[in-house]
Amino acid sequence: MRLWLCGVACSLLLPWLVQATDTASPVQSKPRIHWVQLDFPPYYLKTSNDGRDESVAALLESYLPQFEFRRLQVPASRLMKSLDDAQGANVCVLSMYRTPEREQRLLFSKHPSTFGLPIELITRTELLPQLAEFRHGDRYSLAEILRKFPQAVGITASRSFGATLDELLQDKRVTRLAGETALGSLLGMVSRSRLDYALGYPDEMVYLSRMQRMTNLVSLPLTETASFSLGFVGCNATADNAAMIDALNQRWPEIYNDVNYLALVQRWLETDAKLRVDRVFQSYLHERGFIRREAAQ
Repeated sequence: MRLWLCGVACSLLLPWLVQATDTASPVQSKPRIHWVQLDFPPYYLKTSNDGRDESVAALLESYLPQFEFRRLQVPASRLMKSLDDAQGANVCVLSMYRTPEREQRLLFSKHPSTFGLPIELITRTELLPQLAEFRHGDRYSLAEILRKFPQAVGITASRSFGATLDELLQDKRVTRLAGETALGSLLGMVSRSRLDYALGYPDEMVYLSRMQRMTNLVSLPLTETASFSLGFVGCNATADNAAMIDALNQRWPEIYNDVNYLALVQRWLETDAKLRVDRVFQSYLHERGFIRREAAQ
C-alpha cells in the first residue's frame, strides 16, 4: 500500500518537476575580457598591484560588473601582435595611443583611460644652471643639447621615442643600452655623473629612483614633444569588446569624478608633474562638459 501511494505521489509530481526544469533560466556567463599586462614598470609591477595602469584597470572593472576580467601577460614588444593574433578572444589594453592606422582595425574608448606626460629629459639637479641656455619657456630643447653634448646623452636602444625624437637621436655618439634594465642602468650612470642626460617617462624616473635610492635626479619637459599624452582603452574588434566599450563610455563621468581615479593616474609622479597632469585632466573635464572635481566636492 505504501509503495502504491509513493508511486502515485511521484507520478503527480513528475510533470511539475519536468515543467520547472524546462522553464528555469540557465545561468548566463559574463563576457570575459582580457586586459594585457605588459612588462613595463611602473605602469605594471610584477611584485605588487601598485602599477599605474593595472590600478586604473581595477577601478574601471568596478564600474563594469556585467563583464568578467582576466589578465594576459604579454611582452611589451609583442603588444600589437597580441591584439592582431587574438583569434576571437576579447583582448584589451588600458592605455593605448590612438592613431588613424590603429583606428582602422581596433576599437577605442571615447575618452582617455589615462592622462600622462610624454618622454622627458632626465638629468641631475646640479646641472640645471648649465641647461639654462637650452631652456625655452618651461621646456628644454633636446636638439640643442644634442648638438653641444651628444656623448652625454643616453637612451634605451630598443625604444622608440616618436618620429621627431627618433630622428634627433640617430647621432651615433649617443650612448645606447639594451635590455629590460637599460633605463635603470642609464639613470644610475646619470646619478653617478658617468652620463649627464637620459630619456624616459617621469613615472619611470620616480620608480627607478626609489628602487635605486637616487635622490639627485629631475625630469624636464622637452620642446620637441607634446605637453601631455592621452591613453585610451584599445581592444581587438569583437562583439564583446564593443559592448564593453559602449558600457564604459556611459560611465566616464562617474569614473572621472571618483575620488580614487586621479590619485591612481598620478601615483608615480612627483609634485610638479602631478600638478601638470591635474591641469590637463581638469581642462579635459571642463572642455567636454563633465563635472569638475572641485564642484563635485
